[in-house]
Amino acid sequence: MRRELREETGLVAAEVEYLFIFSGLNKRHHVYYANVNTAVGAVPGNEIAQCGWMGVPLDAMLSTKIPTREIVGLWYAAQTCARVASYCSLPLDRRDKLCTTN
Repeated sequence: MRRELREETGLVAAEVEYLFIFSGLNKRHHVYYANVNTAVGAVPGNEIAQCGWMGVPLDAMLSTKIPTREIVGLWYAAQTCARVASYCSLPLDRRDKLCTTN
């Protein structure tokens, strides 16, 4: 996975974690989390037409294939659930401090 990421985007992953398989109509997509330096620009390689950093959730006007949108949606939902679970596990007196910005 690290080699493939480097070959296709020029990015070097500090950490890689296998997340899940997403089955589309014609393909199975193996989904990974890769910790990369976001200050470094990704450059499309041999098999990629374009690549770049996107905000989550994805803009509804962004042109992506359905599996890409679904995979990002699943990842975003999991991250949101993890934040809520972490927040809910805190004692009540620490929850306000966590959400306060100075």
